[in-house]
Amino acid sequence: MAIVEAKDLPEDQLHWIEINESLSRSWPLIVRRKSVAPEAEKWAKVQNKFPLLER
Repeated sequence: MAIVEAKDLPEDQLHWIEINESLSRSWPLIVRRKSVAPEAEKWAKVQNKFPLLER
């Protein structure tokens, strides 16, 4: 799943709304496309990345 409206978010994902509201205040806007990060393929296979989120 990628970007969805809040009303369509599964209940077990509702915590992301608060996290997004908080982090969007300090993280920069993405205004242009960048190259894929060299480690993207490795991270695509990692499950449960939430504990690794740095805030």
